[in-house]
Amino acid sequence: MRSLARYGRKWSLVTGTAVAVSLLVSSCGLQKEESNGSGSGGGEKVFTYAVASVPEHLDTFPWGGQPSKLVYGVIDSTLVRYQGQCDVLGQSEDLVGHLATSWERAADGKSIVFKLGDAKSAAGNEITAEDVKWSVERQLEREPFIKSALGFIGQFNVDDLVNVVDEKTVQINALKASSFDVMQFASTLLTIQDSKEVKKHATAKDPWGADWLAKHTANFGPWQVKRFEPGSEVVFDKNPNYAGKRGNIEEVVVRAVPESATRMQLLRSGDVTWADSLTFAEYDQLRKANGVGVEDCVSADRDDILLQQKGKIFSDVRVRRAVSMAIDRDRIVSSTYRGFGKAAKHGVPQYYEFPEPDAHYSYDPEGAKKLLAEAGHPDGFSFTALYSESRPGPHVDDVAVLIQADLKKVGIDMKLQRVTGAAEFFQLVREHRFEAVFYSDSTFVGDAAYGAAAFTLSTSNINTFGYDNPAYDKAVFAARAAEGAERDNLIRDIAALGATDMPIVYLVDSSNVQAHAAGVSGFTNSPMRTVNPSQLTMD
Repeated sequence: MRSLARYGRKWSLVTGTAVAVSLLVSSCGLQKEESNGSGSGGGEKVFTYAVASVPEHLDTFPWGGQPSKLVYGVIDSTLVRYQGQCDVLGQSEDLVGHLATSWERAADGKSIVFKLGDAKSAAGNEITAEDVKWSVERQLEREPFIKSALGFIGQFNVDDLVNVVDEKTVQINALKASSFDVMQFASTLLTIQDSKEVKKHATAKDPWGADWLAKHTANFGPWQVKRFEPGSEVVFDKNPNYAGKRGNIEEVVVRAVPESATRMQLLRSGDVTWADSLTFAEYDQLRKANGVGVEDCVSADRDDILLQQKGKIFSDVRVRRAVSMAIDRDRIVSSTYRGFGKAAKHGVPQYYEFPEPDAHYSYDPEGAKKLLAEAGHPDGFSFTALYSESRPGPHVDDVAVLIQADLKKVGIDMKLQRVTGAAEFFQLVREHRFEAVFYSDSTFVGDAAYGAAAFTLSTSNINTFGYDNPAYDKAVFAARAAEGAERDNLIRDIAALGATDMPIVYLVDSSNVQAHAAGVSGFTNSPMRTVNPSQLTMD
């Protein structure tokens, strides 16, 4: 089955007034890069990427969340990559070879054989099957989520995962067939390293070369690290041995600019090429500014509320449905999201193509009151919801207040507890220590069955809210291996259960919103929401 998400591509070239550059530059310690080399403009093209934060180390473990994801999106050393357009939610059919030139699934779906190309690292070593085996096994050993993503979710055989067939052929083994098997190898979490180079710097105490990789790169992608200032800046220059197709960018600077308003102003002034993680209000402003492009692309991510179903109140599906029915999603999208994204409809992102279920979310305050009365709460009830701008983002402040007001209208008193530190917030979620929490489903793989398996299966380690429905689990397990109409109908069933059994209260099907200088072209929409400068061209 080919599940595509297509709605009209949204592109804004933005118009407005320029800002005072000198003040911004001095306040941030930023200096505009000068063009002095190659490219259509006659000078060296430097891509400056303003991000909220830069990781404290360059290794893939421990994974540093969004900062690590963005940096490894630049590094771009995966077996396959997405070629999705803005209005397409990339699927298996949208994958193209990168370090691998081709791949073939076994008839029973229990293995994938990748053929490797002639890519070379900056150290001059040509990629081999041993590099793939070492890199994947390194991640399995060091990053707990990989074992879950490949094993529990992806059905790969993590106890016997990689076999070297010959120097340029590697076999990945699975326990069962999966609709998203190859897609996992486009994930930045499965970056392929130059094992020969890393092993030069390994020790008996550090067999995986973690100390060295914390400050260096050894990959087969288009870039090598030139300078790294932990938490502040990473500068990449070209891998001189990279022979793949690339645009005209010569250098990439990933720079931490903590304030989103400052990132926005630096983009408007022309001092940066790309600005990440702006607020929706800022993206909306940029639609009207000069010299800026705004991409509003489809995404597999969703913002939601997790209700703790191990507790007495939310174990009752009538109460969960009442909470959902009290929420005016359309108002949230128009006022807070400024039209970026769409009000959630059911348990699966609406950007996938599958038969629409009859069951949908509805805004029905009176219906919510009736359900509360049936559930034994005629006068409502009170609970506390945690929230943090670390996830889903800074817009959560406004969303939480809007929903608090919606719930109050039906007699529900939602008390809000802000958690400032990201580490503390994620620990509370992991340890199930919440009555409710504002959150988001953020996936590396754009597949409806993957998303359901990762976040909502009763046995998933990401399911920290206690949802347990055998019918839901059965549909998800079947959908992972099904094809064609059978898979379509299973996804429809999963979507319907999301709207009736309410495992999670989904709020908004998110957009992948990106803001950049107007003269940049070649952006590829990826489920990981990363930017790959090697595929871009600057005027």
